[in-house]
Amino acid sequence: MPRPTVSPLDKRDLLVQVISASVYEADYFPVELGAASRLTDSVPRTPSVEFSSHVVAVGRKVIDIG
Repeated sequence: MPRPTVSPLDKRDLLVQVISASVYEADYFPVELGAASRLTDSVPRTPSVEFSSHVVAVGRKVIDIG
């Protein structure tokens, strides 16, 4: 996967470097349900949305990242 660069950064974007990400039970549980998981989950699914990161670059119109 190519590394993102600052040059195409939109004026309201942040570029972050993910340091660590969690794998939580809910991330893999729907896989165990098989076809039944399609009834409750939207596709595509994005597991592991909890992460720790550092801000690498800030778009020129970003005024708060808190």
